Amino acid sequence: MNYKQTENIKEMLTNAEVDDAIQNDYENIKKYLPCRTSTHITYKAGSTEALIWNEGEKKKTKIFLPNDDGWYLTDSKYGIPNGEKSSNSNPDARYLWRYQNKDYDGLLVRRSDDDGLRRVVVCYYVPYFRLGVSYDGEKPKTKKQIDNTNWKLKYENLLAKLKKIVEDERK
Repeated sequence: MNYKQTENIKEMLTNAEVDDAIQNDYENIKKYLPCRTSTHITYKAGSTEALIWNEGEKKKTKIFLPNDDGWYLTDSKYGIPNGEKSSNSNPDARYLWRYQNKDYDGLLVRRSDDDGLRRVVVCYYVPYFRLGVSYDGEKPKTKKQIDNTNWKLKYENLLAKLKKIVEDERK
């Protein structure tokens, strides 16, 4: 996959998309990291409740957000580390960095270095992380789109076989 830097939030990848690229396409995305994502989060100081949403979504989702930095399992939609406490030995865990004593309303940031920081999700303002990452070219298909394409191809192949059978029967 090809990526490019962007300041346009509407083009930026979501936290979940960046996480997927970091885990599955690290060699191609690493030169664009650290980066902002198009996933917004807002929380009050000391609160374990936060609102999260991706750019363009009208609905904000209320989530649990641990007060302590640390390794946690992630939620399936946003890739935010807010589940069961875990450790860096678990490849499904991500490290949460957040303000404990300040409010925050902004974008999630992804850190990444070859020293293991590729699994860090930052939930606070870092002024020098102003660029995001977008796809350079067509956005990859989702599993559902791939499944629909495969189903359509199977259907078209089956239909072609049936037509041939009918034609052969008519001869």
